[in-house]
Amino acid sequence: MKRLVDNLDHVEAKRICVIKPSALGDVIQATVVLDALRSRFPDASISWVIKDSLAPLLSHHSQIDEVIPFRTQQGWRMVIPLFRQLRRAKFDLTLDLQGLFRTAVMTFATGAPHRVGLQTAREGASLTYNCLVNNTGWDQSAVGRLWQVAAALGDHSRKPPEFPAAGLDLTWARQQLASLSGPLLAISPGTRWTSKQWPAERFAEIARDTVARFGGSVVILGADNECELSEVIERAVRQTGGNALNLTGATGIPQLGAVLAMSHCLLSNDSGAMHLAAAVGTPFVSVFTSTSPQISGPIGAEGRMIAASTSCAGCYQRRCPLVSSQPPCFGQVDSRLVTAAVGEYLQRAPNTASRRAS
Repeated sequence: MKRLVDNLDHVEAKRICVIKPSALGDVIQATVVLDALRSRFPDASISWVIKDSLAPLLSHHSQIDEVIPFRTQQGWRMVIPLFRQLRRAKFDLTLDLQGLFRTAVMTFATGAPHRVGLQTAREGASLTYNCLVNNTGWDQSAVGRLWQVAAALGDHSRKPPEFPAAGLDLTWARQQLASLSGPLLAISPGTRWTSKQWPAERFAEIARDTVARFGGSVVILGADNECELSEVIERAVRQTGGNALNLTGATGIPQLGAVLAMSHCLLSNDSGAMHLAAAVGTPFVSVFTSTSPQISGPIGAEGRMIAASTSCAGCYQRRCPLVSSQPPCFGQVDSRLVTAAVGEYLQRAPNTASRRAS
């Protein structure tokens, strides 16, 4: 059995490797360990292993000395060079915050004398660790587990994640949003799991009703494979005479973060965009179906998380095991609550409009 520890007081380190390659929201939440690492090891060099497409998320973080990106699309061809790079770095401490086979192999490759993981590690990952941080099991929220790691390093502040302003492309965002007026509602309708994909028609309905009631404009965000979703929302807003800007597929992380920072509210599923909005300080309204707000949602951020009212909600299945089409939990999200929450934040827009000009 691996050594279970409440603190890492026994660790001394001058070179530290954090392994958390993905996904967007998970990496954002994992950054809460950085202040703890810097406080505990003020003179250490901190490196972070991350998926190459997410590297801009960390490239301006003041507590990170080196970002180590790897290209997932090249598969195992990248493994040997990456392993050599990790081994040559001579890390003293490696934190595997992902806890999967892939990251366990990376952890082992570092050769660090101190290799630390979470109790939620799967796929045999814990076999490569020296110790596990206590109270990091599935009974904790995602960010709660990471706060436990920070606490083991001596930081009990439980501060929520923040995204550095230096990492935002505000100039680009201002240019894109220049033609939009009034309260700005950002909508990110996509997500990687089909079981979390609340129908685009529901987002469109809320966007249409919100613009009709409060005026203002809508900016639609997403990956380039989510164009069909965004077009449903764009058409609905334009048909009522509202202003809609479709930036689907047009934003990297610096641009996405900047647009969110200049918006008055984000409407989304449980997604990376939700966590990024929380990290830049923008209120969010997010729909939860197959995941749980208590486990996966941002903690300590301004927002509303509205969950489906079915017994199977929060099942954490990527695809609904009950049906092949629309999961039953989709129909058990009260759209009226979602619309009211969005309206509450947009009504405050005159008091927060200065954010869009900053």
